[in-house]
Amino acid sequence: DPETLLVLQMETDPAENLAVAARAAERGARIILNVAPAAAVPPAMLDLVDALVMNEEEALAVATACGLPAGTPVMAARYLAAGRKVAVIVTMGAAGAIAFQGPHGWLVPALNLRPESVVDTTGAGDAFVGVLAAAIDGGLSFDAALGAASGSVFDFRPLFDEVAPRLSAVDLAICHLEVPLSPDGAIS
Repeated sequence: DPETLLVLQMETDPAENLAVAARAAERGARIILNVAPAAAVPPAMLDLVDALVMNEEEALAVATACGLPAGTPVMAARYLAAGRKVAVIVTMGAAGAIAFQGPHGWLVPALNLRPESVVDTTGAGDAFVGVLAAAIDGGLSFDAALGAASGSVFDFRPLFDEVAPRLSAVDLAICHLEVPLSPDGAIS
C-alpha cells in the first residue's frame, strides 16, 4: 500500500531485509534502507528501495561491493543512483548530506553548530533517518524532507530553552545520588 513506509536497517540479516523489502515493494510500500551498521547490501535491494541512506564509509563500501567506481562518497552515491529509482543519500557529518536520484542531485547543509557545542554524535545517522522517514510519510517533498532530516531548516534550540535548567538540575541530582565504591567494591 503506497501509504505504508517501511524503514529497514542492517542490524537485521540482509537476506531477511531483502525478503521483507520484496514483499513490501510488491504491495506498493515506500522503503528506506539505512545502511547502518555497515554491512553488505544485496544488489537486488537497490532496485526495491526508494531511499538508501549511508554515511561516507558505508557509501564507499556498498559501491565497491556492487563493483562500482567508488573513489569518493559523491562518486559512489552517483553511481549507485544511476539508472535506478532509488534516492541515494550520503550523510557527511558537519559537511551536511548529498543525495542523488536519477539525474538529480542535492547538497544539503548541516545544522550550523559551534564545534564546542557538539558533545556526542552517536545516533546522529539514526536521527537523520527517523526525521527523513517522518517527513516523507508526512507528505513533504523529497528535497524538503532532506532539509528537515539535516536539521538545516529547523532551529531546535528554542524547544530546549524552558527545560534546560531542569535538565541541569536532574543531572546534578543524579550525581548526588551516586554512591562511590572503593576499588574492592565496598561502599566507601
